[in-house]
Amino acid sequence: MTKLMISPLISTILTVYCSPLQAAEKKDIVVGESAQLPIHALTLELKPKWTKGALVNFEKNDTASPVLHWVDASHQESTLVFTLDGAASIHIGDAAFGSATLAFTGFAADPDQRGAAFIAFVSTVSKEVTTVRLSNFRPELITVAQDGTVWIKGWQPGANGKGLDLTAMVLRQYDRTGKMLNGFVSQKDALALMERYQLTGVAGHLTSSLTRIGWHEFRNGPYFEISLDTLKLSQYPAVPVSAKGEFISGLAITENGTVVANTSVWCCSDLPKGAYLYVLDRSNGVWERIDLYKGKFSPQLLGRLLGAEGDKLVMANRAGNANFVSLK
Repeated sequence: MTKLMISPLISTILTVYCSPLQAAEKKDIVVGESAQLPIHALTLELKPKWTKGALVNFEKNDTASPVLHWVDASHQESTLVFTLDGAASIHIGDAAFGSATLAFTGFAADPDQRGAAFIAFVSTVSKEVTTVRLSNFRPELITVAQDGTVWIKGWQPGANGKGLDLTAMVLRQYDRTGKMLNGFVSQKDALALMERYQLTGVAGHLTSSLTRIGWHEFRNGPYFEISLDTLKLSQYPAVPVSAKGEFISGLAITENGTVVANTSVWCCSDLPKGAYLYVLDRSNGVWERIDLYKGKFSPQLLGRLLGAEGDKLVMANRAGNANFVSLK
């Protein structure tokens, strides 16, 4: 029997070992100690994300002064109270860390509910904040590439705010000045693959590694991947979630190129309740499933995929701890 095992590597790193993927039924899970990050960092308002060395989350969203938190592997925590002149309410959509920068998307409104979307960049060294207003485009998901550019999944309304601009690009690359460098997947093409609420929602996942950008919606639609070396767009089948009750709760690409999605099932599904990992075989477009629970529930069991660090995955368990794990 192939075993999925967690055992201490050093005091703050845990490793999961498993052989090349076989059918999920042949796998088992053995749980050892848990590395810890501050629990509140995992339980604020944003779905927490681990991106390039830090766990990012925030609180007090939709107020005039939301608070962002980022915690690194040494448990060093930083916070930022974010405000904008004239803004009565600020909604943060997504945040990511990379290249000594915290970047996040948002929408700010004045007391009369007039507002605009923006991207913000925070230097984690100087704490200097740069905010770039975006015209018409509504940014939702964000990731920071190794070269410091940001990639955003968003949507754009049509003329006079009605409908959608079908020619507008869904995935976009921006520099630190807010200049759009590249665009991929038109809204017309996206709507042929998913429902409008998925295109315009924030429930999907955008991630990056040294060489790739990956995007998958929370349930349907294909997995899109962009090579940072060639800027070539590739499309793969969607993660094969069950018809009911299973949703994608995490997506990550390790530096060795392994792309992993995470799902949770709590009711109304053909699958047993629990958490699952899906690993993509790019050669045939097949996602292979690993059952993390095998019907056994414990607060120490891994549950949610937060991101990747190097060749390791970063996962939370139900007790609120973060674990660094490897697939082999």
